[in-house]
Amino acid sequence: MFGFVRQVRDIIDNNDTDSGKLALIRNLLEINHTGFSNVEREWNDFKSGLDSGTDDPRYYDILEERSLRLQNRVSPILKALDFQYEAGAHFITDAIEHFRKNNGVIRNNAPVSFLEDAEQKAVADNGIFRPSLYKILLFMHVADAIKLGQINLEHSYKYRSLDEYLIAKNRWDAEKKDLLHRAELEDFEYCKPVLKQLEHALSMQYKNTNDHIQNNDNSYFKVRTNDNFTIATPKQEDEATDLLKTYFPDRHFVPLPEILSTVNAHTAFLREFQHWQQRYTKGRTDDKILYAGIIGLGCAIGIPKMSRISKLINESTLQHAVNWYFSLENIRSANDCIVRFMDRMELPNIYRKN
Repeated sequence: MFGFVRQVRDIIDNNDTDSGKLALIRNLLEINHTGFSNVEREWNDFKSGLDSGTDDPRYYDILEERSLRLQNRVSPILKALDFQYEAGAHFITDAIEHFRKNNGVIRNNAPVSFLEDAEQKAVADNGIFRPSLYKILLFMHVADAIKLGQINLEHSYKYRSLDEYLIAKNRWDAEKKDLLHRAELEDFEYCKPVLKQLEHALSMQYKNTNDHIQNNDNSYFKVRTNDNFTIATPKQEDEATDLLKTYFPDRHFVPLPEILSTVNAHTAFLREFQHWQQRYTKGRTDDKILYAGIIGLGCAIGIPKMSRISKLINESTLQHAVNWYFSLENIRSANDCIVRFMDRMELPNIYRKN
């Protein structure tokens, strides 16, 4: 098809007369007529396959084949989470509770009402129940239900019920005045005056904007053909960033060892990493070894991998330093050392609430 379009474009761009170009295009259409029919048929078959992709048995075979690894990861999570169910989620609710009640063991009596018709047919393929396929479909439906808000997570910030983000009704009724005062929202206690004020402000802003457009004072508003228009959004510079720009390095990324070294230069927190046996105080390990240990443990890289990706640091040396210098008492003392230094700084206090 693309080749045909290129040929038509070449015909249009040549120096022949319009009647000659039309004859060439008509001849080209006659030559490719059979090919067009084949292409159209292949496209319709392909599109039909896409539309019914989830009905393809191979799709469910692949899910079942790759289900085990996901089961090992998701099953303990599904058993441990505290869910809050909405009224319209009883089908998926029954399936989750059945999964928990049976400790993740699924047989042919498991609820299937939450599955689509094609999924139910695939799970009970020719009368043979497929537990692994059932589980991965259950996991997929649970994930979708959480995203849609049909299921909420009690101990979550992002996926909690909407009511859980609000002040409890009993507390609101008892402490309404005090809560509004603390939030400095006394002017918003009664909605009708607020809505009337906002309506007036919005109307005035519409008038102001339209006046600027009619007077050609808005350089960002451009009228196009057919009475369409475009609006260019001006770039807003971050003033706070510009004010602090001179205090930060030009490059975007600062290596973590450099950050730790800078902090240590001001706080000397590495002095708190003392050997468990005092006789080894004079033979103190190098700072770079301690930095590698802090990064390896703090970033969950692990000591073996940290030693492999660090220059001139072998695993035995790093493991020895972690075993003898990284006691809980030393780590807490190092944290306290940094916190004390921060408490003497003025910048953190600007953003710290009373």
